[in-house]
Amino acid sequence: MTRRSRGPRREPAPSARSSGAWTKLFENDAILVLVCVWVALWVQRRALGVFFALDDLVLIEAVRGLRPPDLGPWRLLSRHLFFGAAVPAFGENPVPYHLVSWLLHGANVALIYVFTRRWGAGRIAAIAAAALFGATRLHAPALESAARVGEPLALALTLAALLASERGRRASVVGGAIFALAMLAKESVALLPAVLLLPRPGGPAFSARLRQATPLIGAGGVVTVVLILSGTGAAHLGGEAYARGFGSNLFFNLMTYARWAADLTSVLPGQVSAIAHRVWPIGLAVTLALAAVAAVTRGGTALAPLGALWWLLALAPVLPLLHHTYLYSLYVPLAGVAIAVAGAVEWVARRSWSRKARPSVAANGFATVVLAILVAHAAFADRLLAARLRTFMPGTGIPLDPDLRKSEMARQAIGAVAQYFAGRRGRVAFFIPEALREVHDTASGQVLATPAQEASSHPMLEDALNEGAGLRALVPNVDSVAFLRAWQPGYGDFELFAQSPDGRVFPLGRGPDGFATAGGAIVKGGAPAIARDLLAEAVGEFPDHSRLRFQYAHALQLTGDSLRGRRELEELIRRAPADPLAKQVRSELERQHRP
Repeated sequence: MTRRSRGPRREPAPSARSSGAWTKLFENDAILVLVCVWVALWVQRRALGVFFALDDLVLIEAVRGLRPPDLGPWRLLSRHLFFGAAVPAFGENPVPYHLVSWLLHGANVALIYVFTRRWGAGRIAAIAAAALFGATRLHAPALESAARVGEPLALALTLAALLASERGRRASVVGGAIFALAMLAKESVALLPAVLLLPRPGGPAFSARLRQATPLIGAGGVVTVVLILSGTGAAHLGGEAYARGFGSNLFFNLMTYARWAADLTSVLPGQVSAIAHRVWPIGLAVTLALAAVAAVTRGGTALAPLGALWWLLALAPVLPLLHHTYLYSLYVPLAGVAIAVAGAVEWVARRSWSRKARPSVAANGFATVVLAILVAHAAFADRLLAARLRTFMPGTGIPLDPDLRKSEMARQAIGAVAQYFAGRRGRVAFFIPEALREVHDTASGQVLATPAQEASSHPMLEDALNEGAGLRALVPNVDSVAFLRAWQPGYGDFELFAQSPDGRVFPLGRGPDGFATAGGAIVKGGAPAIARDLLAEAVGEFPDHSRLRFQYAHALQLTGDSLRGRRELEELIRRAPADPLAKQVRSELERQHRP
């Protein structure tokens, strides 16, 4: 009996090939997903140690009744519902807030792996997409602020909606509902369902793709109309900060984001939240490279065209902004870049293996190279994230990164005040003399000096605490918060705090006593003239305060006005003869008069 020949054996697709050591090791998708998620969460672990960002404090203030609540459907899920539940549950501890974003990021890594596999990626290509997206350091600003939980939440819900839409008509309706939630987390994902209309080799016809995408596109349209009619989105996205234009800014914004996306070496990418007009040649090269990869690979895989389209659709809502370009806005678009890279990996793999006499050897070698690159990328990103935390403004211990800067200043101030009061009620004033205030450049951290530069400056500590409301939100036993540039009447019962150059906040004492401590510190710091002018105002309100008058007299003597200084010391003795400080001064005056 003979067996009939069936012709040459057809090689399985790269995504299904199961030969060689690597394919045996990586034959389980679940294990691969867990490894990718673990790597991503390890690289992003430092986000869990960051304090609250300024936007976080603002939202906590609203929940605790320190500012009018934001009503309406705008970001209903990521702001109102999330913070409404998180603040009572998590309180003043920032870790669980960040833990939610961190875990959502891990979920997104898994969803990107599954999504790329659904679109025809082999395991190595899917690993490339998931690991590249998960381990990039560019996600730090999105993961370090609880208020930006909308970024990972919207991406997770969008990916879930896209995956559900491929499971039939009923599932696509469920996908539409899920996408509506994604829009209520962050409305910038509104255009992403259009990727379902993209043709793919061996995929359904356009009519079928349209039926698949319609529930998601319809849900996005309904939510968009609701947001517009409610007016809440316009209220939140209004003002100069969110001014929009449709001219050259569209191009330069795109170029700025493209440059950031390709930046693999900077410790502080996107440090200045503004359009970087000079980087357009690099941004254009990156954009053209992405378009070229999509064009070259489209015949063999739809992944690269899908990724390029995703990139543009996710960025489109923020490109019209005129004044601000934010690094955290890259969180969702970077998923498109990762998918495009997966497309390039899949295309190269298929062409290489189809030309080899021993495909298993080619598969193993190619997988080794790709995985080595991904490991190196994750390790280097981890080092850059660590260096970011160690980069300070020159001459200070304050982080140079603008997000970390405000967060760490708020941590120092709120921690010092909470420890000082330890549950008792009180009022707080931060003493920051105008004459000692330094103005730092946003980009370099260097101290500026010209009046024009000072005119456009912002007080960092006051900004970090949202003019004191952020402190009251996290330290409820503090009734009032003030920021003093000099002594002002009416603050005698406030506890004074000051900030050292390294960012540490420390107590000075109550009212005039704290002001006397500040004056003494300024004198020791080599600025007696500044101390003299500041103390003079406080002495006028508290003439019987011995320490205050003594420090004032000391400052007068150090600035060459010995006669007035002596009179102040004599006045101190006259007003409080029994005060131990008066007795010390009396002995000093007697010593000075001895022949």
